[in-house]
Amino acid sequence: MKFLIPLSFVGIFFFSCNTNKNTPNSSDASFDIVIESAYGGKEEKSYEVIKSKYDLENETKNMIFDDIIQSKLASIDFNKKMIISLHSGLKHTGGYAILVKSVEVKGDTTLVTVLESGPAADDMVTMAHTNPYTLVIMDKNKNVIFN
Repeated sequence: MKFLIPLSFVGIFFFSCNTNKNTPNSSDASFDIVIESAYGGKEEKSYEVIKSKYDLENETKNMIFDDIIQSKLASIDFNKKMIISLHSGLKHTGGYAILVKSVEVKGDTTLVTVLESGPAADDMVTMAHTNPYTLVIMDKNKNVIFN
């Protein structure tokens, strides 16, 4: 009986260990979401690829970020990384969002699947203009195609 308690702890320890390793598929790419917001995006729908500090400054000159996001954007090495900027445009109510669903790399082309969502007909939403947008950092590639 005195061995039952320590043995159960050892059993719990081994069974609770994660044996699945995250080995990404070579065609799938990871991405880092900098910000997803319902407010502050452009009034027109657009998908932009930002590959330089100059492009970043032009793209974000009218946007306001907190210190954490500003430091994250300032630390990007544009020799290795790029930013995807997604704007869903002006919406007349809340409940809308735009985000990156998946990223797939095929040679020198990156396929970015964009997901836009809106409120259901019976959802209670804020009665305010919104401009949903998302900024995402990913590995740099020659071509980017949006789905």
